[in-house]
Amino acid sequence: MPPAESEADRAAYFDDSDFGEVATIRGKEIDGFFDEPTEFLDGLASVSVKTTNPTFQCQTVKLPADLSEREPITVTRLDGTVFSGKVVMVEPDGQGLSLLNLEDDD
Repeated sequence: MPPAESEADRAAYFDDSDFGEVATIRGKEIDGFFDEPTEFLDGLASVSVKTTNPTFQCQTVKLPADLSEREPITVTRLDGTVFSGKVVMVEPDGQGLSLLNLEDDD
């Protein structure tokens, strides 16, 4: 079954500088949405550990065809700060979008 939207429809959704972020992979800028939820994990001796699970969602066609794990990525957040990390996993949804699971360079 073909996707319900065209690539142009998806591009219009992501191409809004007031709403989305810009990732850079191999010098190429890619519009998308960055999410960096904070999670608190139970640690030893009642000590919580704070962690994040950063992701970037974008059009699959905008990604390099040979994108691999451990690929460096930077994402400029809406506030102008920059996330710097690596791609851990690429999850295409089969409908023209991909979710990149990321790891911080810390």
